[in-house]
Amino acid sequence: MNFDWVITDIHAHVLPGLDDGPGTPKESNELLSQFLESGVQQVFCTSHYASPHFEVSLDDLARAFDTIARQGPSQHHSNFASDSAQIVRSNPRAPGVPSRLTLARGAEVRLSAGVVDPIKTRSVPTLGNTNYVLVEFPGDDIPRPALSLVHELMVRGYQPIMAHPERNLAVQKRPQWIPELLELGLLLQITASCLLKTGRDMHRADKLAWSLLENGQCSVVASDAHNVSSRPPNLVAAYEVISDRLGAYVARQLMDNANAIWNGAQTQPVFVEKPRRGLRKLFS
Repeated sequence: MNFDWVITDIHAHVLPGLDDGPGTPKESNELLSQFLESGVQQVFCTSHYASPHFEVSLDDLARAFDTIARQGPSQHHSNFASDSAQIVRSNPRAPGVPSRLTLARGAEVRLSAGVVDPIKTRSVPTLGNTNYVLVEFPGDDIPRPALSLVHELMVRGYQPIMAHPERNLAVQKRPQWIPELLELGLLLQITASCLLKTGRDMHRADKLAWSLLENGQCSVVASDAHNVSSRPPNLVAAYEVISDRLGAYVARQLMDNANAIWNGAQTQPVFVEKPRRGLRKLFS
């Protein structure tokens, strides 16, 4: 499939020295180059915030973002003022033609006691200057206090997006959580790498990701990239698989939603056409 419009990744760990993403500015630069090579043009920098595993403050996020913005030829992007930067690199697919990767501030916000005050004071880190907040639950549970924080975000005008629900063990064991999470108002973001596995390589999380996608329950796909090796930028590859398996229209809806999030616009439900009984076998 030829993707001839802007591709946005809403979940990526590219800032150096903050969490389990790149450890140094050099590693960040290598990761950004791989984003460009893959065909992505816009990336939210979503380091962990309020996580029990990493101590990251709002000032830390700002300093790390400024470090990345100074790495090479860059300029501020008018849509986000000082909250974004445009990184310019030579185009690996067309030597001599520049490629531009626009980065915007963000965070992967752990729904924990650490965000109670930021929510009340409206200082919780959002995706760019939008009302979208990328949120993370504990990996093995959907605690009721975390659901209360989702409600608090909603009543204050934020739109929370749940990162990688397919990886949550509570959701895997009890898929009935999905309708409850959607009813609460959460948007769901599945991970691109889960869509790239086949056969025996697929685990429970991968199968759940496909189920969420095929049932129209996920609004957006993102790479959750951390590095150039074990967790690389693979969003475009996932879109290609989605297009082959479910149709180009489904991939386009997901891309449109990611761009809507970037622009602070409203996402739309993803419609996946179910094949009529018997026709899949007849035409396969």
